[in-house]
Amino acid sequence: MALAHSICRMLPFFALGLVLVPSGNTFRAEAQAPSQDEIRSIAGELAEKIQKSKAKAEKGQPGPKVLVLIFPLAEELSAALKSRADRFVVAERQPALDLVRQLKLPPREYTQLNVAAWLGWKTGAQLVVTGHLAESGGRVRLDLSLVRVDRERDPVHLRREFARTAETLALVESGRPRRQLRLVESEPQEGEPVAKPGKNGVGSPKCAWCPNPQFTEEGVRWLRSYQGIVLLRIVVTADGKAKDIEVLQGAACGLTERAVAAVRQWRFEPARDADGNPVAVRISIEVNFRTM
Repeated sequence: MALAHSICRMLPFFALGLVLVPSGNTFRAEAQAPSQDEIRSIAGELAEKIQKSKAKAEKGQPGPKVLVLIFPLAEELSAALKSRADRFVVAERQPALDLVRQLKLPPREYTQLNVAAWLGWKTGAQLVVTGHLAESGGRVRLDLSLVRVDRERDPVHLRREFARTAETLALVESGRPRRQLRLVESEPQEGEPVAKPGKNGVGSPKCAWCPNPQFTEEGVRWLRSYQGIVLLRIVVTADGKAKDIEVLQGAACGLTERAVAAVRQWRFEPARDADGNPVAVRISIEVNFRTM
């Protein structure tokens, strides 16, 4: 059994006040490259690999259900696969997209093969297609992985390269997350008794008793060789307790809930103002989960 553990740290005062700033659709690509013929060709090669995967279908299905996850061209590729799905079923993508948004999973989370397999399991798929698009050696490269949900350690890979054009570069850019954590110094709301570390002589709180959260059973089952971060924004009160916990970035397999539950129990040495009095402050903290 892999050793699972977590590491927690408070971000330095100059990185406090992180806010989640939406800026448009997170997942959809607007550029129309590569061509439809190229997409159909990729879908044809994927269909062959799906049929050779020997993944078992659920009772009543004509074949295994295939989920195409989030990456540039995923929507187009999913549509092209449907036209070739004679011995498999292409799953609707919306439930997986909704789950990713609900859990606030960043791309580095759901592109991990074990997390992709977990998302497939959660949405009733037996196979998952995941991937990414990136510049490489003056070309634009699409790397895809076909993952069996019941055997995520043995993925099948597919790679295609395209010319480096304005359209393909736009696709690469579209794959970057458009919901970003931006460092800002937002003022407390009017009447809110929360100070800002590093301003007007206010210091930062320190962990007095901050045990790491434990992995969930689901996490132990699915998340081998895993690294994930839960990012929280909290208020540390003048008596050293955490309140007003807000999730900025989550993790799979119930780890977000474990992180929040653990932080609620933490005890801090409170921040102090210029006169040495304990004061409430808002800080951001990372809870790192890792399996080895």
